[in-house]
Amino acid sequence: PLLDFYTVPIPAHSNSNLSVRQQIVDRRINPGIHKPFYWNNYFAPLFQYYNMSGTTDRDSDNENMFDPLEHSEESQSQGGSSNHSRSSNRNPNLNVSDIGVDMINEIIAAQLVQDREHQDPTLLRQGFISPSDTIQAPNTQERTPLWKYRLTLYRRRNASAHSTTMLDLFKSFALNLLHKDKQASILPMAAEHATFTHITSVKQVQAMDTSRMKIYFTPWARNQAKSLSGELYIQSTFHPDTFREAQAMGEWLVAHEYDARPSISQTEEMRVIGCLLYSNHFIQRDNLKQAIIDDPSWNPENEDDFGMFHLTLRNFSVDESDSSIRIIFISAEISKMEKMTKFFSDLYDGSPKRYPYCAPFLFVPLYKCNLSREFRMQLIRMHKDRVGDSVKATTIKGWHSLDTTVILKTADGRPAPSTIKEILLGLPASTGMVTHLLFNNIEPQINSDFYLAVYAAENEELLEARLPSLTKDIYKLLAPGEAVKFFIDPSRGLSFGKDIHQLIPENALFQGNASPSSALQLQRITTMARAPSTKRTSTGLLPTPRSTRQRPTGATAETNLTATYSGIVQTNRSFHTPTTSYSRSSTETTEVSIIYERRFVSIETQMHEQKEQQAQMNIKLDTLDEVAQESNSLIKQMMDDLKLTSSSSTRGSKRDKPSGEDQGDTDIMMTSGKKILP
Repeated sequence: PLLDFYTVPIPAHSNSNLSVRQQIVDRRINPGIHKPFYWNNYFAPLFQYYNMSGTTDRDSDNENMFDPLEHSEESQSQGGSSNHSRSSNRNPNLNVSDIGVDMINEIIAAQLVQDREHQDPTLLRQGFISPSDTIQAPNTQERTPLWKYRLTLYRRRNASAHSTTMLDLFKSFALNLLHKDKQASILPMAAEHATFTHITSVKQVQAMDTSRMKIYFTPWARNQAKSLSGELYIQSTFHPDTFREAQAMGEWLVAHEYDARPSISQTEEMRVIGCLLYSNHFIQRDNLKQAIIDDPSWNPENEDDFGMFHLTLRNFSVDESDSSIRIIFISAEISKMEKMTKFFSDLYDGSPKRYPYCAPFLFVPLYKCNLSREFRMQLIRMHKDRVGDSVKATTIKGWHSLDTTVILKTADGRPAPSTIKEILLGLPASTGMVTHLLFNNIEPQINSDFYLAVYAAENEELLEARLPSLTKDIYKLLAPGEAVKFFIDPSRGLSFGKDIHQLIPENALFQGNASPSSALQLQRITTMARAPSTKRTSTGLLPTPRSTRQRPTGATAETNLTATYSGIVQTNRSFHTPTTSYSRSSTETTEVSIIYERRFVSIETQMHEQKEQQAQMNIKLDTLDEVAQESNSLIKQMMDDLKLTSSSSTRGSKRDKPSGEDQGDTDIMMTSGKKILP
């Protein structure tokens, strides 16, 4: 039997020059022959003994391999009919019920281990096949690891315009990824959709529509149509650090002018919780984020998982057709949206204090609330009153690090420490400027020693006239001997570069069940929005003249700077401070405040419409008065030509006659050469 054949112990042996087949035949005839360790244990069962030995062995082997049931059927057929006889040339039936493969495999594996232990490496194995050479060893090669991560796509700045839709861009990206990586797949974004189908084939991509795409892709903008800027969740053999290389997705990213980076949070999805009013597109968001994290209010209890946030630049608008402002939005993890909303509401609450990055922004919450059209218009008005309709930047250098501390001159002689950035951002605006301060923010540049000084585009002419005396104005603020700490070269002062024109073009009250943090912050903003807006010059279709808007209350009327620190301290007081303290944040108080605010906005809108209607009516009446006066002049001229006289010298509108005067019509008495009697 085969089991005996494989389980025979291996005594000492010598090499044989016979072939493996011949050795197996000899072992069959003479079982006492020692079995060499190098017999091919996998090939041995494949040899059919009836092909190796004589006819007697072949018949006996074939008989042992017959199926018992078939053998009984043949016996019955032979007894019933002499016509059915067993053919000597009948092929053997090799079907068996159990050949003991599992047991044989275990025996073979144990035998191979024993053979390797007793094998002499110096033995010559010419003409023989070692079991270790022919055994089908398991595949020990490690499979390529699969990386699962969230990926964010950024459309590069100044990218060329195109007409490709967001759906077509998504299909192009997915097809290219599946072509480059056969094991890649695109997963659903939300955790509650984890059991949804993964995108793994070309057919799935081709059948994709806009509604289904939202499951696998989260765009940045709400009405995004021709951009693939957003977040995806993919599984690929490409490592996140090598995703942008040429062998991965580098060609597609360069061709479509995109950049790809791993998302800030790899554990869960991040969503927008609010925006920062008074911000602009020149601000270095990485520096601002680091300044917020370094602030003492961030993670005061040193929690291991306090949370994370991400800053992005987006459009804040009323709707698609109205104007918008481009400001910074804040995103947070879904599980910590309420916590982050409360943190930023307390940090950027609009009160006069020191802010991170010297940027007194105002946080507008968007978590669990919808801002109405009227309230959004008020916020846009507040933003433009503070920073201008659009912003520009000019390049300046000549000072040390913006964090350098210098001493200012004060009236009482006490030292007043401040940083260079606080001094620059605290410079008051000149007379006639539309903003309170000269600069909105100061930003460093990469690979350049020049800084970007951002200002309102409406102040461009007045700023150019102010720059020559800017160094002198700063000298007046510094204490004796502090100019060396401020200026790199005190004798030269500041140096100015070329203006950088980056205008933001004009693009095409609170409702909802808001969270407590969002409701409290919106109440603060509502108080600020109630302040009367400063009248701005209407541009219309005519060229925009230089603005002559009055300076806000409390601002100095002179452009010369005083040698006191009060002008610098008032940097953070350019906005209205809330006068009402809100100690309750219950749902009832929030709903009452919302009702009052909506009524206030409605009344204000009605009054504004009535004033416009009254102005239009006055214009029409003035036009009628002019027509009446012209008619009177013509009638008088005709009467003079015809030598006629009238008892009433003028005929006009009754509303122009003084009160108490006879307003009845006087008949015109005409005569032909006769005297008019009284």
